[in-house]
Amino acid sequence: MALEVTAGGEVTADMRVTRSMRYRVGGRVVDSRTGAAPDSAFVALSQNFPTGESSGTSRDSRSGVFEFQGVIPGTYTLGAQIPQRSTAAFNNSIVEEIAADLATPKGRVFVDVSGNLADVVITISLPGSIEGRLTLNGEPLSNLPDLDRIHPGLRPFALGGTIPIGPSANIAADGTFHLGGISEDDYKFGITGVPAGFYVEKAEMGTVDLLRDSSHLSPPLTGTLDVVLRRGVGEVRGTVTDAQSRPAPGVQVVLVPDERLRLDLYATSITNKSGVFTMTNVPPGNYRVFSWESLAPYGYFNPDVLSRDESFGQPVRVTGSSGFSVEVRTISAER
Repeated sequence: MALEVTAGGEVTADMRVTRSMRYRVGGRVVDSRTGAAPDSAFVALSQNFPTGESSGTSRDSRSGVFEFQGVIPGTYTLGAQIPQRSTAAFNNSIVEEIAADLATPKGRVFVDVSGNLADVVITISLPGSIEGRLTLNGEPLSNLPDLDRIHPGLRPFALGGTIPIGPSANIAADGTFHLGGISEDDYKFGITGVPAGFYVEKAEMGTVDLLRDSSHLSPPLTGTLDVVLRRGVGEVRGTVTDAQSRPAPGVQVVLVPDERLRLDLYATSITNKSGVFTMTNVPPGNYRVFSWESLAPYGYFNPDVLSRDESFGQPVRVTGSSGFSVEVRTISAER
């Protein structure tokens, strides 16, 4: 049952609560390096939701054997890893802790719980690594400022959303990089530190476009990650008005690419007191500009929301080093 609550409104609804069956999920952890159970393993059971969110619980298994009780029906991820053994954990920086976690042997399996499950095997293994190269389209790499601040990487991709933490790398002067800490998972490309005026034109591993699609990687890994940056971004600016054609201050404006799978191209801004907004460093392409009076956090990633409100979005075409001005009307919560 779907309910829509408007600002300042009230909704009354009747709900029927049914008793849900609960089951046991059990199994063992196996270390691929020895074929036996590890001395200790941290096991987590997380329920997967269509929104990309998850919730779960965990166990510290001393014998490699685990069991979760009272599990409701649904789709879950079972993950296991060997606990980090650090004698100076409180002295480690966040970067060091992330690096240590990425280097930790781990594994995961997906399970569909509709009854009791036993003998589920989670195989853990050491993360792998790949080599990569970054180039600048049509220009020598020396024209790219602050190369030492650019960090290409991979982001675990699950259930239509990206997790912002994953393995990343430093780039050498010749554009090469070594990307380690890659456990078995589905990944898309991610990058930080791209200088203003440049954008990611391509990120491919073999025939897979990691900007658009995810790739399942499982150590040992082969192949090269090729990343191409390009000069020439645009700007989108405009004014947002409400249903009475009055300027709408302090509202969120969302730039949604026509290539909906390109999550890296989504952008947001907030209007000023005059209802004016500006988005800079926008890669070339076709977009729509939306502004909702009320929307759940990150609701603009929901394809059902975009399909419903497609006609309210103002189309824009951004070309390199150009500006585009647009007038946007807020999408009423009572439409």
